[in-house]
Amino acid sequence: MRMRPRGGHAVGSGLQVAVGLGLWNLGNYAFFLIAGRVLGPADYGLVAAILSGVLVIQTPFTSLQTALARVVSSTPPARGAALYRAALRTALRWTPAGAAVAALAVIAAGAVRDDVPVGPLLAAIVVLLPVAVFPLVLGQLQGERRFGRYALTMAAFGLPRPVMLLALVGGGLGIYAALLGTAATTILAAVVGVLFTADRLRATAAGPPDPALVRAMGASLLPLLVGVTAVAVMSNLDVIAAKLALDPVDAGLFASAAVLAKTVFLVPQAITIVLLPRVAHRHATGLPTEALLAVSLGATLVLGGLCTLAALVLADPIMTITFGEEFADGASILPELTGAMTLIGAALTLLYHQVALGSYRVAWLLAGAAGALAVGLALVHDTAGHIIAVDAVVATAALLAHDPVCGRSGDTIVGGTRALLRTRAA
Repeated sequence: MRMRPRGGHAVGSGLQVAVGLGLWNLGNYAFFLIAGRVLGPADYGLVAAILSGVLVIQTPFTSLQTALARVVSSTPPARGAALYRAALRTALRWTPAGAAVAALAVIAAGAVRDDVPVGPLLAAIVVLLPVAVFPLVLGQLQGERRFGRYALTMAAFGLPRPVMLLALVGGGLGIYAALLGTAATTILAAVVGVLFTADRLRATAAGPPDPALVRAMGASLLPLLVGVTAVAVMSNLDVIAAKLALDPVDAGLFASAAVLAKTVFLVPQAITIVLLPRVAHRHATGLPTEALLAVSLGATLVLGGLCTLAALVLADPIMTITFGEEFADGASILPELTGAMTLIGAALTLLYHQVALGSYRVAWLLAGAAGALAVGLALVHDTAGHIIAVDAVVATAALLAHDPVCGRSGDTIVGGTRALLRTRAA
């Protein structure tokens, strides 16, 4: 069977991905808004902390998506599909075994300590069942630039979530409605993605993938794992720190504001999804890529800055309309959180641009930043404002350190800015 060629205009692809991510975010935000109103600040804080921990676990597995997409974008479709099929089979074989081990560990911990929330943690393990399958599906679609199917898969990852929550809340499940509703949505999205790539699975000849492609994918996994884990820690550790350090109500207010602040991540997410295969292809063919770094970073900072200004002016109505009067006090930290998330989103664009070039120093830079953040939050966490200040200082330091650390092996912010200005002046 002949496979269709890759392609797609960058702007159109970007719009498709942005719509898909927007629907995904819409579903997630509706989920958290409903959960906040149904559960109240204290229980909502527990659910938010558990799901933040789940996200920290899920995010390293997105390295599978990026590693696969990078290889698929630079190889003939049939060879890339063979690699995808082999990776998918491996994931389906080992993920259930890992979940079983994790469940036994939770049960054992609950037997030792009474304060371990065994039930909610077991529900969180169910959320993690598609943890490897889903990023592999997305990587195959991203690498082949099938962004329409990519967008629909991402929409399936978010839109059904509030519906699942409401259905389970009706059964009186409390916090389990939020956790199991999330689990049902993640499993559904993985199934949708597999169906969208079924043509590749059917068209792939039997036998192992090209060993050279396996090595190319494997070589990038460790630095990608480090980098994406670092970004996940940087964008979620504050919610966990707030849960541990603040009183339950203040932790719930912090978590609700964080949900809204993270809307700024839509910009770097859409940009990196579309540009990673394009940057990798341009680099492989010897074309310049620095200007693309300036575009992605600049768009992230400008749009994030606008979102921060909007939060500064409209924080009170945003919090009360979305979460209700009970969460109104969260308005005082919304602008600062939005600004901090913008800076962390900018670090995300740097990571994926450099990865597309096969340069991984930025991953280790962000790992150091995540460690610095953990230390900073361990020392400074007495108020929500102090937690956000640690976020912003560490993210800013990572951006400033990028060019000195990464300049010898990849593009630089300064060089990209100059290249972009030359292009616009020409």
